[in-house]
Amino acid sequence: GDDLGAEHFALYDQRAPSYRYYGGRGISVCAEWRRSFEQFLRDMGSKPSVKHSIDRIDPSGNYDPANCRWATAKEQASNQRHRHRTHANV
Repeated sequence: GDDLGAEHFALYDQRAPSYRYYGGRGISVCAEWRRSFEQFLRDMGSKPSVKHSIDRIDPSGNYDPANCRWATAKEQASNQRHRHRTHANV
């Protein structure tokens, strides 16, 4: 799940522990939302419940009106970018 406040930090601060998963992959917040929380509210509406947070429909896409929705953790779990671990034979 995405909390835009925390993820905003990870998008732009290279020192953030999760930067490599967001800003390091080129993910950004659209200019309209960066400039205006009111525009974000017009586009997204209010959070439907405490169980909802921002979800990017395309996990590799940006935070923008066409790619974001409110979703529960269960909904978001089925929409994750899968991380593959590799193991080297040592």
